Amino acid sequence: MSVNLFKEQYKAKLTTPEEAVSCVQSGFNIGGSLGLNDPPALGAALCKRYRELENVRIIQSLGMIPQPWMHDPEMKGHLFNHSTFFGRYNREGAEIGLSDYAPEHMSTSGKISSKNNHINVYWTTVSPMDKRGFMSIGGGSVHDKFFLKAADIAMVEVNENLPRYMGDAMLHISDVDYIVENTAPLFQLPVVEISEKDRVIGRYVSELVEDGATIQLGIGSIPNAVCAELFHKKDLGVHTEMIHDGMVDLYEAGVITNRKKTYFPGRMTAVFFLGTNKLYDFIHDNPAIYIQDATVNADEVTIGQNYKQVSINTTLMVDLSGQVCSESLGTVQYSGTGGALDYSRGARRSEGGKAIMALYSTVKNDTISTITAMLPQGSYVTVPRTDVQYIVTEYGIANLQGRTRSERARALINIAHPDFRNEIEQEARRLKILF
Repeated sequence: MSVNLFKEQYKAKLTTPEEAVSCVQSGFNIGGSLGLNDPPALGAALCKRYRELENVRIIQSLGMIPQPWMHDPEMKGHLFNHSTFFGRYNREGAEIGLSDYAPEHMSTSGKISSKNNHINVYWTTVSPMDKRGFMSIGGGSVHDKFFLKAADIAMVEVNENLPRYMGDAMLHISDVDYIVENTAPLFQLPVVEISEKDRVIGRYVSELVEDGATIQLGIGSIPNAVCAELFHKKDLGVHTEMIHDGMVDLYEAGVITNRKKTYFPGRMTAVFFLGTNKLYDFIHDNPAIYIQDATVNADEVTIGQNYKQVSINTTLMVDLSGQVCSESLGTVQYSGTGGALDYSRGARRSEGGKAIMALYSTVKNDTISTITAMLPQGSYVTVPRTDVQYIVTEYGIANLQGRTRSERARALINIAHPDFRNEIEQEARRLKILF
C-alpha cells in the first residue's frame, strides 16, 4: 500500500473525542491498559455522557490520570473501574464503590481479561503514524494486544509527545475505527527522594547483582536506590516489566550494555516504560529498546532464558515461612500482583539467576514490624514461600532457598528491626515454628 493510502485512511477515521465515544452504550466494556496508555481526551468525553449511560466498565491496570469515574460519587451506577493493578486513584475509587480489583498475573492479565469480558471498545493513546501506517501503543502493552484483537470497536488518541519505539506493542491504521488527536503533556512520574534507609537496602541488593547479570526492577524509592548503587557494575542487561529513569542513567554511564544477555542481546526488553521526559526522549526511536507484550516479556519461560536474570521487587510484609504480601494491607487492596511472581519464578529458572524481595523492616515510624510470625488476617499472598529466595531489609540479607521452616524463621528474625526481634521470636516459639 502507498503512503498516500495510509494518509487517506487516517483522514477518513479522524474525528472528535465526543463523536468517537458516542458509540458507547450502557453495559459496554471498554478495554484499556496502564500509565501513558490512558487517553485523557476520550476519557473526558465519555464522562460528559455519564448521565446517559449505565453500568459501563473501564477495564485497565494502574490508572495514572484521576478520571472522574475513579473518584466522583456521581459516576456510581454509570461508570465503573475494573483494574488488574491498583494505584492511588483506584484505591480512592474502591473506598466509594467506583473501582474493584481483579487478581491476575501481568503475564496473563490481558488474555484472561479479554477472555472473560466481552470487549466492546478498545481505547489507547498512540504515537503519530509512521509512513507505513504503524503507531506505537502508549507506553507499552499489558492488555493491549488482546483487547485490540477482541474489541468490536478500536479508537486511538494520537499524542505527538509520545515516543515511537521498536517492538511488538504496535498497531496499524487498518486496526483502528476512530482517531482523535490530542497533543497533551505526558504524565511525569514523581521523582521520589532516596532516604538513607533506601541507600542501605540498595547496597545490600547490589551485592547480589553480579557483573553480566540481567536485571528487572520495580518502581519506587528502593528500586531507585538500587540503581544508584549499581554504577560500579559491568555489562548489565535489562529484561524487565518497566523501564524507568534510573536505567537511563546506568545506560548512559556504560553500566548497562546488554552485551551479556542471552535473550535479545544488545537490547533492553520491557513491557512498558514510565518516568519523566528524560526517559521518553531516551525511548524515542532508540534501537536499543524493544517493547514486548506482557504475555511474552513477563512469561517465566521467556525470563528464564536470560543468563543471571535477577528480579528485584519491593514488598509490604513477609512472614516467617517466607510468604510475601506485596499488594494488600489486611483485606484492603493496595496495589496488585503485577509481575512480582512472574519475574521471581523466571529469575529462579535462569542459570545463575536470583529472585530478590526488598522491604523496610518497619513502617509507621518504627511502630509496626514488616516481618511477622504470621501475615495479618486477610492479607493476600503475592509470592508463595516456595518461590521466595532472597529477602532484603536495611538490616541485611536472608537467603531462604532450600531452608527449613525454623532456618527461614531465624534468618528473617536476624534482618528484622532489633526492637521487634524478641517479640517475633517469642511468637514463633508459641506457634511452634521455633523450638
